[in-house]
Amino acid sequence: MERAAGSLPADKRRINISLADSARAALVNVAQNVLVSGSDAKRWGNAHPNLVPYQLFDAADRPLVIAVGSDGQWRACARSLGLDDLAADDALATNAGRLKNRDRVVAALAARIGELGAQHWIDRLQSVGVPCGLVRTVAETLEVTQADARTGVRPSVPGSVRMPPPKLDEHGDAIRTLGWRAFLP
Repeated sequence: MERAAGSLPADKRRINISLADSARAALVNVAQNVLVSGSDAKRWGNAHPNLVPYQLFDAADRPLVIAVGSDGQWRACARSLGLDDLAADDALATNAGRLKNRDRVVAALAARIGELGAQHWIDRLQSVGVPCGLVRTVAETLEVTQADARTGVRPSVPGSVRMPPPKLDEHGDAIRTLGWRAFLP
């Protein structure tokens, strides 16, 4: 945020951040792995590179996400899924062990979760404090979100839409002449 000496009036305050900068900021965990290891990042899809299990799983009817963040959550997760042998396996007692055995852990959970519907597993996991949730479609999300076709999804921070979106090429001449400076006050 650019600031002159003293306080700026509200109509002069601006936060200017590029999409590329915000995308780089979202790389915090992945970037730290690269900086520490010196090796480029692998593609993990929806899985977490540093925590196991922490990813999507396909239940019999729809996907769900399980986000185990501690060894206690791991034991609760495995037991609630009826995988007592995994919960008792010393090789999997710590996240470091689960990382080394990622393929085995994920395969066992995937097979078990695929046997029944997502809500069954969500109820069991939540009852023992394991972070998890259904993966919703966009339409399902909009059912519980304030949104309409004209103004879109309501912002999560205070503010308002002060003008409609521009018409096709409405600012085209200014952008072609001035670039992004066309939008500076």
